Amino acid sequence: MVAVAKGKLHLDVLKVQHHGSEHSHKVDMAERVTADNYVFCGNDKHDNPDTRVVKLICESHRKVRPKDTFTLWFNCAPDQTPAGKPRA
Repeated sequence: MVAVAKGKLHLDVLKVQHHGSEHSHKVDMAERVTADNYVFCGNDKHDNPDTRVVKLICESHRKVRPKDTFTLWFNCAPDQTPAGKPRA
């Protein structure tokens, strides 16, 4: 489903661009494009997905669609998973 209203776009699924890098995300984008599911494809290389981006998406979604639930999905190939303790 795609819903467009007043310059805003809501999707079923949004693949977060550039592995969730802080260089590719702005508040305006996060508030204008929301989703039921956000998919992050990053293996922690170069600290991606960046925790600030995850926080930005969560805060923006709650601001724009406070009554809606949403899910964050984190994915990477098993052989690309960093060794040791997972990030918080």
